[in-house]
Amino acid sequence: MDFDQLENIWKKADNLATRDSEAALHQKLMAVTGTQRKITKYFRFEMIVMVSSLIFFGAVAVLNGGLEPYFYKLLVLVLIGSIPINVRLFLSMERISRIDYSYDLQKNLIKARNHLKITIRVYYTLVVFSALSLAIMSWLDSYFLDLPFAWQIGVMVYLFIYLITSLYLVNKLYGRRLKELEKLVED
Repeated sequence: MDFDQLENIWKKADNLATRDSEAALHQKLMAVTGTQRKITKYFRFEMIVMVSSLIFFGAVAVLNGGLEPYFYKLLVLVLIGSIPINVRLFLSMERISRIDYSYDLQKNLIKARNHLKITIRVYYTLVVFSALSLAIMSWLDSYFLDLPFAWQIGVMVYLFIYLITSLYLVNKLYGRRLKELEKLVED
């Protein structure tokens, strides 16, 4: 083989490697933007449910001429528990949307993944904390204790279902997005 043949082989190999890496990079970019869109969609859905619940709760309170203090305590505990997670989810979405695809993609993906991972842990913690605090608050409230025993058990079963369903949904919705980001980081 002469020098020109080796140079042609080298150029072909270099061009092939460049096309493969560009295709892989494009695939990563599509996966990141897809993950961002999904997280944004879930977050918007959660906000719609929260605002709808507040409107419903307000309407019931106005139409009833007020509610027992027990229900207001429930609302305050749920709102206090939801504020930190909503802020962190919003920050996770912002972090993913600000990834600079032209400069150190891997480093930015790791930062976004770590932030989302901590956010999910905080979400789990706050769901468990809110369910436990609602149960404790219920057993310490005189209105709740005056309810028939069947209603008390019903409220506790509801809190348990809330706990299990919330943990499942967090894992299903946000946990999958985290796994997508982890896979991208590994690649």
